[in-house]
Amino acid sequence: MNDKFRQLLARRHRLFWKIVLLFWATLFATIVLNIAITQQIVEIESEKRFSDSQIESLTQDAITILESGGNKSFIRWARKQRRESGIHIVLKNEYGQLLFEKFQPPENHSGHAPLPPPISRYVEGDDNRRYQVELHFTREASRDMRKAHPFHWLRWIATFLIIAFASWILSRHLGRPIAALSSASKEFAQGNLQARVSPKITGRKDEFGQLASDFDNMAEEIESLLNQQRQLLRDISHEIRTPLTRQRLQLELARRKGADDDFIALIERQNEKIDQLLSELLSMESMDNPRADQSQIDLYQLAREVVAQASIEGEAKSVQLALLSSLPDELKASMIVVGNTALIERAIENVLRNAIRHAPEYSVVTITLSVDQSNQANICIEDNGPGVSAEHIEKIFNPFFRDDKARNDAAGGVGLGLSIARKAAQLHHGSISASNRPAGGLQVVIRLPLRHSS
Repeated sequence: MNDKFRQLLARRHRLFWKIVLLFWATLFATIVLNIAITQQIVEIESEKRFSDSQIESLTQDAITILESGGNKSFIRWARKQRRESGIHIVLKNEYGQLLFEKFQPPENHSGHAPLPPPISRYVEGDDNRRYQVELHFTREASRDMRKAHPFHWLRWIATFLIIAFASWILSRHLGRPIAALSSASKEFAQGNLQARVSPKITGRKDEFGQLASDFDNMAEEIESLLNQQRQLLRDISHEIRTPLTRQRLQLELARRKGADDDFIALIERQNEKIDQLLSELLSMESMDNPRADQSQIDLYQLAREVVAQASIEGEAKSVQLALLSSLPDELKASMIVVGNTALIERAIENVLRNAIRHAPEYSVVTITLSVDQSNQANICIEDNGPGVSAEHIEKIFNPFFRDDKARNDAAGGVGLGLSIARKAAQLHHGSISASNRPAGGLQVVIRLPLRHSS
């Protein structure tokens, strides 16, 4: 149990250690590269500051002043060189021993930029005595040389490049799994229940790999539950329709034997309503894959066909249908929607039949097509019926919702038509809304994004 807990803990914090390691590696590389560049700049600048003849002259002057003027003269001269030239002169004998304890070589200290290496020369004095003269640059002179070098900004460029490279590695390491998860979740939300994260991501041994595995497990569970739900709905539909079919046969036999026609007609209407309800439920279930049968749809032509089909139902109720559009013919032909023809046709048909159902006799139901500034097609269907109460106007697209004022049993329907229309519009990245007309009746607008035909 403890081993499993330690493994889980290590996996959950693996991403943390990767970020920490990258951070310290970047910091170390930046420091090392800056030190190397600074050292190189100082060396180059120190070589540029003194030519070989100047170095030979300076070292020879040091020995001449020492032997001719003595220790005090040398000390005064050396201090003047340090003050004016930033050169710290150190004298040693031929065995490398210091001749003046006051003139110790300067030391590098932590937290400071490194000093350039000293310039060393051996000089012979009187009586063939050999001296070692070291020219050390003071810290102030070294700082001036770094600033004076034309490429001192290379340190900042190097720092930027290292940080940029480390950031690119980190963003790539974190961005790829995030993009894969985002892509899979979008596909899943759009109805592709088989969308999964790439195995390259689920195989990672960090938190992103665990998250991707959890997403795949969740997707598989949801897909399984939805498939079970669909299968259950189909099974229930089959089980209900079987006795309905037998009941129709029995009603026909009862009619032939002289049973009451009104009673039989009442039962048949109830059977038809149950059958219609099952059909609507199965229709909603089949809409879960909107990407099937995608095509370019001539929206104006489709609206004409739906109006022609629904006109029969309108004539039976003495309701006239009027298809209106102020668009010129070339714009009518450009009202192209990419999607599933059956779903969009069903959405328009359901709204239109709902309007016919609630429209009074000898009235007109209008269907108006237009295009707004956001390149969306608007299909506006208006009737002169009783409308919908204000508190229920947003609920009429909910499944099985019925408004007491306008959507009652006498009007017919099972309460799924507008819900199917809303789902069809949403699956095509559109929308649907309803409002009461000032003159009476209901106005329903379906909005669908257009894709202009070439």
